[in-house]
Amino acid sequence: MPAQNSITTKTHHAGLAYQDAGREITQNFSTMASNMSLATGMLAAILTVIGAGELFGVAKGDQSTINAIPPLSTISLLILSMALPLLVRFFMRSLLAYQNLLRYRAIHDAAWKFINQNASWSYFRDAYRLYIEEWRSPKPLINLIASNLRYGFLWLFVVMIGAIAWGFISNWFTTGCIVAATILVVGVGWEIFSLFKGMRKYFTFAALPGNPYDSIRVCLANRDRCMLKPLNRKLNR
Repeated sequence: MPAQNSITTKTHHAGLAYQDAGREITQNFSTMASNMSLATGMLAAILTVIGAGELFGVAKGDQSTINAIPPLSTISLLILSMALPLLVRFFMRSLLAYQNLLRYRAIHDAAWKFINQNASWSYFRDAYRLYIEEWRSPKPLINLIASNLRYGFLWLFVVMIGAIAWGFISNWFTTGCIVAATILVVGVGWEIFSLFKGMRKYFTFAALPGNPYDSIRVCLANRDRCMLKPLNRKLNR
């Protein structure tokens, strides 16, 4: 009887974790989609306003350049330079959401396997410990970045960087060019610094090469190979 009660309790806990993980998966997917939409909308609005302004400016000026690509003004370059750090921020938020989606998908799969008696309680418990209590990453940071770029951010960065490059060409050796470069270095530099500062807290990879989900127990038994170094619990929440 006590053994039966223990199994029932474990199944109940696994069921709650399964439901919570399902909600987290949906929420994080929505976060990814919203950040992608915000980034796309911001870029489209900026390019539309700048493009229309530059075209109207050319139409009122030198008629011989109407059919050519209009040079960007200093104001346009400064606006684009200020927008790039925001695009990087949207990308980073989507990156974290995608990581959490994978994390809770691992919990979701482990709970489902235990509920359907396809895995032991220790398998689910170790998965929960690895990805929730120790807050490890299911994929290395470089893989998360590549996946998010494929999700759609790659083309946004290509368009944005291309527009900024044209702005620098149009304003070469001007004060506006120097100011724009300063904005880019400070803004993008700060975002990159924030990313690397959070690597130990958010992006410590915790799975062996191959299958990040089926190697959970092996990973916990080989902490050195899995980069599972002891950390302050408060930092892992």
